[in-house]
Amino acid sequence: MESEYHSRRSLVHWWIHGIAIALTVVLISFLGLLDGIDVLAYKLIVVQIANETIQNQLAIATATNALGTLSFVEPTQSPSRFQQMPPVVTAVLLSITAFTAVWMTRRFQLAVSLGLVVLLSAGYLLVAVVMSLATHWVLPLSVGVLALSMGYVVMAADSLVLAWKQRRFTGQVFSRHVPADLADRIWQQRKDFLPGGGLCSQKLSVTVLFAEMNGFVPQWGVFDTGIITKWTTDYLDTMARLVVDHRGVVEQCFGDALKANFGVPFPRAHSDEIQADASQAVACAVAMGEALQVLNRRWQDRGFPPIDMRIGLSTGEVAALCVGRGSLLKFTTRGEAVRCAGQLARHPHEPDDPALGLGSCRILAVATTAAYLSDRFWLHQIEAGTVADRCQSMVVYRVYGKHDRPACNTAGDLRVSLRVEIMTPVTLACGTCANGLTSNIGVGGMAVCQLVQPLQIGSTTLLRFEVPGHAQTIKAAGTVVWTRQDRAGIAFGALAPSDRAMLDSFVIQEVSKRSPAVL
Repeated sequence: MESEYHSRRSLVHWWIHGIAIALTVVLISFLGLLDGIDVLAYKLIVVQIANETIQNQLAIATATNALGTLSFVEPTQSPSRFQQMPPVVTAVLLSITAFTAVWMTRRFQLAVSLGLVVLLSAGYLLVAVVMSLATHWVLPLSVGVLALSMGYVVMAADSLVLAWKQRRFTGQVFSRHVPADLADRIWQQRKDFLPGGGLCSQKLSVTVLFAEMNGFVPQWGVFDTGIITKWTTDYLDTMARLVVDHRGVVEQCFGDALKANFGVPFPRAHSDEIQADASQAVACAVAMGEALQVLNRRWQDRGFPPIDMRIGLSTGEVAALCVGRGSLLKFTTRGEAVRCAGQLARHPHEPDDPALGLGSCRILAVATTAAYLSDRFWLHQIEAGTVADRCQSMVVYRVYGKHDRPACNTAGDLRVSLRVEIMTPVTLACGTCANGLTSNIGVGGMAVCQLVQPLQIGSTTLLRFEVPGHAQTIKAAGTVVWTRQDRAGIAFGALAPSDRAMLDSFVIQEVSKRSPAVL
């Protein structure tokens, strides 16, 4: 019902513009303010046609004399008398022209509308001239072009002003980082966000994301203030853009931290929408981790040290409200989910994870968020201690990445993947740290042997190992797909793009030297 109401209100708005433009143009036509231009144009047209007619008739006369014919056709002495169109017809024609320009500018983009207006203006002039010569009824030339031009200019200016007001309002109440379609909907329902409106205080099911740079504060005393400003601006702009790309709303950026909400400012009617918000939030966090690797490489080229990032995610019911008045009016969320997300981002305890290191991104999510993720992401349950100032320990999951690659999920899949035999140490973290040896490795997983403790099929383990000829340590997460005494097969789940490329290169080189081994 609300969308229909706003659609009708928008339609009335455009009709008012069309009527105003049509009345203005009709008034200009009746007052004859542009008749001088039309008279001059028609005189030029009539004179030109008359001259061409005389030349044609003289050519005919010359041809007949050459044939020995005595007849000679006299040229037309004066053109027929032209008459003005009836006022009612002129008014209808100009109104249709004005409404056509208004409709086109409303329907299409401004650049496309401008091209259509130019084409219609040229077509209108051509039709008016041809009709006047054929019927001797004079159509208004300049006023018709004026109607098309005014329709476009007024509607284009109205669209630009509306877009400016819309962006200013959403930037004032929310932030400048809002998806375009959501900003349009917020603008249409802007009265609901004013003090006393229905959305100024309501409960919403939201997934809150906190992202903070780790180890950034000590750099303040090392680098120039201008460099630090560019550093943080580059980081925050990149992360804020990722939030918008994943249908989230950046609530605020403060220092080197960012807070975003997924599922605001309008309530979700179904659990599927809440699940979609949670999935988008986690996907955004994973994309942030990948973007951080790109930023770190760019910063290292400029001599900056790598920066870690810590992200906290929490899904739950929050209070969504607008605080402040006037230019200080801001939309914010408050509640247990907000505190949990902030605490996870700032949690000092680092899980025993070989994948954490310089330039890493640690993503922690509470159980309520993990419950909505299904099998789309690689998760590993950890013990994160006391969270959100409570005395009880909460279930927290570490997110490693999307579960969207065709990884080996069964022993059969693992056996048929491209593999090479190597013997190199590997560190496993599955509850407790353990050491073992890889017996063979491929792009989809590895086999380990000489394990002190047996692994359980289906359990998630964290891996850290090196391959011959490469000094960089590979860090990955994997799932145990088979076990046999002190041996186990592990399928890779989360693997950094750089590590995956290095492992692929190593396997291809080794396979080219020897035949692949069968697990």
